[in-house]
Amino acid sequence: MSPNATRLIAFLLVAQAMFLGATFRTIVPLLILALSAISLSAIRRWRLRQRGTRDQTRLIGWCKRIVFVVLLGFTVSSSGLWRFADDPSSQQGIVFAGLDILAHACFSISLLIWVTLPTRGHFMMLPLGLVVVVLCVAAGGASTSAASQMSVSLACCVGFSLAAHALLSTPVSNRDALDQRAQSNSVPSSWLTPLLMLLTLSLLLMATSGIASGTQTILPFVQKKLQEQLQVSMNLGSDKQMIGGTRYVHGSTLGAVRRSILGNPREVALKVYSEPIPGYLRGSVFDTYQSRKWLTVQTDFRINTDDTSLNGREVSPGKTTSRVLRQDSRSLKMSTFPLTENRSPTVELEIHNDPLKGNRVFLPQATSWIEAKSNQLLVNPHGIVILGVDVTEPYVAGVSLQQPTDSMSPERQQLLLDLPTRLDEELRQFSSEKWGTLRGASAKAEAISRYFQTNFSYSLDLPDKPRGVDPISYFLETEHAGHCEYFASATVLLLRSLGVPAQYVTGYVVDEYESNDQHWVARNQDAHAWVEAYDDETKRWFAVESTPGLEYQTITSNQELADNDSLFDAFYSGSDNYGDTVLGRTLGWLLSIRITDPLMILFRVAQLPLFCVVIFLLWSKFLRPNRSEDYDLDQVSHRMLQRVDRKLKKHQIVRGKSETLYQFADRIDDHFSDDLNPIQSSERDWARRIPDWYRQYAEARYQGHRPVPLA
Repeated sequence: MSPNATRLIAFLLVAQAMFLGATFRTIVPLLILALSAISLSAIRRWRLRQRGTRDQTRLIGWCKRIVFVVLLGFTVSSSGLWRFADDPSSQQGIVFAGLDILAHACFSISLLIWVTLPTRGHFMMLPLGLVVVVLCVAAGGASTSAASQMSVSLACCVGFSLAAHALLSTPVSNRDALDQRAQSNSVPSSWLTPLLMLLTLSLLLMATSGIASGTQTILPFVQKKLQEQLQVSMNLGSDKQMIGGTRYVHGSTLGAVRRSILGNPREVALKVYSEPIPGYLRGSVFDTYQSRKWLTVQTDFRINTDDTSLNGREVSPGKTTSRVLRQDSRSLKMSTFPLTENRSPTVELEIHNDPLKGNRVFLPQATSWIEAKSNQLLVNPHGIVILGVDVTEPYVAGVSLQQPTDSMSPERQQLLLDLPTRLDEELRQFSSEKWGTLRGASAKAEAISRYFQTNFSYSLDLPDKPRGVDPISYFLETEHAGHCEYFASATVLLLRSLGVPAQYVTGYVVDEYESNDQHWVARNQDAHAWVEAYDDETKRWFAVESTPGLEYQTITSNQELADNDSLFDAFYSGSDNYGDTVLGRTLGWLLSIRITDPLMILFRVAQLPLFCVVIFLLWSKFLRPNRSEDYDLDQVSHRMLQRVDRKLKKHQIVRGKSETLYQFADRIDDHFSDDLNPIQSSERDWARRIPDWYRQYAEARYQGHRPVPLA
């Protein structure tokens, strides 16, 4: 393998380490591991060249194979243990953990092969590299935008081609053969292969850009027509059909949110255009718990009451305006519906649903008004819009920077303090022993949240419980690992047992930023359940997050947003704090950039310039004649002969294609000596010298000399 090929393989391994590390947030240890392996490989390559080739017995060969197998097992097991030990609190589920472990194992095997075979590598590094890229993409290493996916695809294609050329090309072991090839006058094939690769890449870039542009132009119209046709049939689906899978999360039954997380976890559920982090968007609120199932008053069951706060209400539009959408800059006529009387400043969120996932509306807790394509809205007692919004078009939420006040009627308070009969005594005894001395809703909520955050662990895999035992009771008794539905349900019931009105909320956590299209996204894996508690002193609702490792986020003011030290902190609040320093903020910002971002920019900008540069290099290296002395002599002599031929053509004397210069000179003599072809006296001397010039020209070219021009 040539030095250029070894440097290329080292570069591709570093690129793999960056992509893999950016996906699973292990970029620092992976870069250290990759650079260490590359350095060790370089040292071994140098030692092998110094020692030269030696014959080895069959026994030594088998011993080397056994040692490699042992090292392979050690590498795979060490990689798996490292990622497994680092991943239990990742809260991404068994699928994400499996992708993580497998991707790191494949990359570790590639490094081991490169260290073991430093002079030639092995073809198995090619499929291992492809597996690493595919697993990273499946785990979210590249965004779902067409530009980012194209960038990753083309980069993978180029990297695979270059690696295949380096690993599968015939090695030249003889130094004399290398010197002979370098001294030969043939076209250097080492230049041709990478140039043809670059030419193919540039053509792929231009072709895929054209296809992507056409698709982005046509596809929205096709999607809109399909959505309009499917919307009617989807609205006929029952509420149970909207639980889990690829439908929007509802979460009335324990385990529904988990199914939504595990069912196609990377699928995009919501897109939100806003300046601050959208945070938690609520889609359903429940008030009554009955045997592992949450219910909503006047929706899942009805009560006869004169209390207006327990009945749904219809909201009519206040005004109709045209709004320019941030996604595609088109104008859409929308109606404004007031939801609360809060007059504090608001922040606007442009929310885009996927109509194929259902007609549920997701809004922040402190939403004051909503703009939507609708004539009238139906809102349930908990402020959830349950009917009226056309989700085939985006809707805009005006979110107050301050939570509005809410008066609590006695009947509504009784509903939000209700406990299951079979759990009432148990819950009150449990909570009074731990927090019976606390005063104030916020103090009790903080204590319960801290209890779960400190003493419990998160897992999507739950142990089997005894039949006939309530899952929340068993959860509190055994303190087994659980997911958000268990923590939120237990928190609601414990708060109620302490006299704090509380309700169970499901929706999505929107905190992933798509830098390609400049919007926030929530995926199926971002489905979540949390708690909203009521403070009698402030007359306001506040959110409670009890799930270990999570922190509640919602719309904040610009000043509060500026307090976030970096974009990295905005994406990953809590566990990855790099400090309030310039270096810390810079490191956080760099690590928040997707590895596909610079690739996408490069591919967008470099299409036409790359094509022009490659064409120029091909022409200058292979198509343009060699500018040597022989080439200059040939060109000058050829032009000299063409000028004389043109002068004779005026006298109807044309040299034949198969006629030699000596034959042509004899014919010229015969032509001008014939009396039938008279010439002027001024041209007689010129005509007499032309045949001799052709003979002298032929003799000079035969000898390799430069002919004398015709005077």
